[in-house]
Amino acid sequence: MAVIKPVRVPERSTCEVVFAVKNPTTGAAITPATATWTLTDINGTVINSRQDVSISPGTTMTVYLADADLKIVDDTKELELRLLSFEGTYNNGVTTTGVREEFMFEVENLQVTS
Repeated sequence: MAVIKPVRVPERSTCEVVFAVKNPTTGAAITPATATWTLTDINGTVINSRQDVSISPGTTMTVYLADADLKIVDDTKELELRLLSFEGTYNNGVTTTGVREEFMFEVENLQVTS
């Protein structure tokens, strides 16, 4: 499950997203064998070349976003949606299984006037 604080972040600020992978049967924390993340807008356009970025596997994994990751693309919009996707694999003792988590959040345009 992914958790981001806050869910709405100001453009060009910083935030962190923590992913924790759990065994779907037991609910116990597991360490994936492989782990990558991708940052896109709501239409699937990759933001700041952040596609299939490797991350060190662990029971929790933290992605730090800053500056160009949180840049507003369309200056006329008050908010833009971002999607942070995590993909990994783990071995459940019998087979290697894929895991995918996604988290959507808003980037707030600080330059738009109402």
